[in-house]
Amino acid sequence: MAQVSGFFTSVGGDRAYPAGFFNARLHEAFQRADGVLLGADGELAVSGTGGLSVMVNSGVAFKAGVLYLNDAPEVVALGNLTSGFRRIDRVVLRLDKAARTMLAVVIPGSAGMEPVAPAVVAQTDILLARVLIDRRTGAYAFSVTDERQYRPHFINSQDCLDDVPDGATWKRIRAEVADALNAGVFQVSCTIFQYLARLGSQTAVCCLVKGNLTGILAGTAPEARIFRSLDAGVSWTDTGRLGGETQVLSMLALDGNVVIAGTGMTGHIFRSANDGATWVDGGRLGGSEYVAAVASNVHATGGSGAPMITLVGTAPNGEVFRSLDSGVSWSLAGRVGSESGIRALVSLGGGIFLAGTEGTGRIYRSTDGGLSWNLMKTLSADAINVLCLFSLGDGVILAGTGEGAEIHRSEDSGLSWERVALLEGCVAVNGFVRLDSGRILAAAEGRFGIFESRDFGVRWRANQRLATEPGATAIVKVYPDCVLAGTNGNAQIHRGSTVIL
Repeated sequence: MAQVSGFFTSVGGDRAYPAGFFNARLHEAFQRADGVLLGADGELAVSGTGGLSVMVNSGVAFKAGVLYLNDAPEVVALGNLTSGFRRIDRVVLRLDKAARTMLAVVIPGSAGMEPVAPAVVAQTDILLARVLIDRRTGAYAFSVTDERQYRPHFINSQDCLDDVPDGATWKRIRAEVADALNAGVFQVSCTIFQYLARLGSQTAVCCLVKGNLTGILAGTAPEARIFRSLDAGVSWTDTGRLGGETQVLSMLALDGNVVIAGTGMTGHIFRSANDGATWVDGGRLGGSEYVAAVASNVHATGGSGAPMITLVGTAPNGEVFRSLDSGVSWSLAGRVGSESGIRALVSLGGGIFLAGTEGTGRIYRSTDGGLSWNLMKTLSADAINVLCLFSLGDGVILAGTGEGAEIHRSEDSGLSWERVALLEGCVAVNGFVRLDSGRILAAAEGRFGIFESRDFGVRWRANQRLATEPGATAIVKVYPDCVLAGTNGNAQIHRGSTVIL
């Protein structure tokens, strides 16, 4: 068949379309994207029942153009396990064309003390969850880990290139190529983001940090869980909840394998000595409710030979706490002015730190390791929360704000500031990263999740929206030109990689 078209009204049976033809055309209409449909009913979330079964919630999925629809929770049985052993099963949607079905099934693993998850068949299976069955003590214990594979949202309602909003990937690539050709450059780079994973049943990725080994850590809400990835964000392990907290608001990797994390709602500081695998509660910092900011001069430019100083900023008392032993012990350094909250901190090396405030949109500066602070600037009447501070080196600092999504810039190590951008359609700027190519990326909440600057933070333009998520809440550099971004809404992880056009 050289040319195929359809669908048309059948006249005398001359237009008969088999099911396979419909499936193939539907698969192509979905741009050959398989997986769970995001936002449809219960999104096929898997949960335990307390016994030898799991429940698959309602939802929709597609595999090779075949529809799976579950309009009510479905209970799927697990097999028995011999006492003294453990087993990992997987829950998948399995397409069986011979039986003409697509059903939620369990792929049983092998029993053992160190069980391995069974393999799935890429051509027929859509991953939903991994279930650990533990019977080492005789009694059954169950743990369900979300592994859902979501179908990316590629299709838009635009009719032509001119109708595509500024910043949409296709229009942005076309514009960059045109700009490069006009400038006489025949090669242009671009950062393209793709969905990787969803972190359990959490709703927000509040912070991301790269450990000192191979681990990437994500702090979430509303259960203050830490997720850990050892493969650059492709797969994630839930390392557990930090106490009874509701948010992991800040994290920072220090020397060795030490990582510290600040939480809310009762303002605790946690410490890990093994790159985030396990955590120890360091206690509540004074009367704080939120530990939203953390910075250290350990890795800062100009910090070589200086005493190690780590600071955390808290709310609602606007206090800064200080550690000189890599987060083992903390002491109150003092309150920053009369502020009610510290939302951002950055080290410029040695004992110089900058602090951004909550409610007043101010920048303070300390030259004695956080013991005293001087007010530098109130950024603007609309920028009431300074959510992030980032040092680009050579005295250039960027500040991102909430309630207006402004970007402010300093060229003299924080002494003076200028507003350089207002991110249209956004409500907050939550973080920055600098790629080895020199481009700066900003994580924003609102219409677009990622913004980009190619001139050291002076001018900014929309880069990409992260699927259907309402923007990016965290961003971290993984490799020289590769980043991970976390979202609010479905706690998704997206990876941005540099491509040459």
